[in-house]
Amino acid sequence: MSPDEIILRTLLFGIGVYGTFACGKTLYYGFSILKWPTSPGKITKSQIQIVEKKMPDSQITDVCEVQFQYEYQVAGKAFQSTRYTFDQKVVAYPLKAQRQSRRTHLNRAAQLLKAETFSQQYPLMASVPIHYHPQKPEIAYLKAGLSHFSSWVQTILGFLASFYIFVLLAFS
Repeated sequence: MSPDEIILRTLLFGIGVYGTFACGKTLYYGFSILKWPTSPGKITKSQIQIVEKKMPDSQITDVCEVQFQYEYQVAGKAFQSTRYTFDQKVVAYPLKAQRQSRRTHLNRAAQLLKAETFSQQYPLMASVPIHYHPQKPEIAYLKAGLSHFSSWVQTILGFLASFYIFVLLAFS
């Protein structure tokens, strides 16, 4: 095995290990929220807003955001927050509108309907349990756990890549 190959494999292994730990930390933190104490809270803002966002593919598109604000009390002290879950601060539905067509309008209508249906789960002044950090009660989430499947996939792929490269390094 050439020195360049060893360097490349070691670098890839390090990236895989870093990715595994970073995503594993996300999973750990996301699931630790399930054990956090809860406090009764009230939804003080529940609205749908269309905003322009830069997407991962660098295109700017309209996004339909479901925005929440809620208030809760811990040990007699009042707090408010807007966070939905640990890995999803805002619930958003992209409104793809690259070209005007009937299909584009149907997509926009479907996404708006999804946002409206979702926001109805948290109507204004609804009582909801709020999960707050035991030592830092100003950190709170409306929903415990992780909402994105990608957090799982990234951790598993990082682990598999690290393991594969480790095996290559060990047995080559």
